Amino acid sequence: MKVRYATTGDVRAIADLGRRIHAETRFAAYDYSLIRVTESLRNIIDFGQNEKGTHCVLIAEDDAGEVAGLLIGMISKPLFSDQSVAGVLVYYVFKDKRMRGAGFKLLWSFRKWAEKCSAFEICVNIHNGAQIQRTDRFLTRLGFRHTGGNYSLQGKSERPYGVPAPYDD
Repeated sequence: MKVRYATTGDVRAIADLGRRIHAETRFAAYDYSLIRVTESLRNIIDFGQNEKGTHCVLIAEDDAGEVAGLLIGMISKPLFSDQSVAGVLVYYVFKDKRMRGAGFKLLWSFRKWAEKCSAFEICVNIHNGAQIQRTDRFLTRLGFRHTGGNYSLQGKSERPYGVPAPYDD
């Protein structure tokens, strides 16, 4: 299992894999816009990762070169401090690739990136609804402390009349 930084050449493949991630989490209730995902990934890689150094897109690949998992992280400063905090935006290992080291290697690589960015703290928020207890045990074993929870409430908004679902692939 190896971890590498994504390139813009990986964008379409990651976006396609994103559909699998989307379907396996609580976010399956949301529309999936391939165009939005592709544009966002391109911006994160081009500007956040390569130009400004505020983001990283890490891909774990198995020995056959297949993508096993993905971690997208960022570094920012909270409103109340000049110290930087590294946070995870997306962290996912595919079901058929779990328990093979991909999750650990992604987090380890993210930690190294965060330390290089002088992060005061590294935060991992799990809000996708997948494997919550198992993820909690995993992160706790790696030294993370449970510092709160994520909560969601269904909104009342609906797609405006006449606007089609963004199935744009």
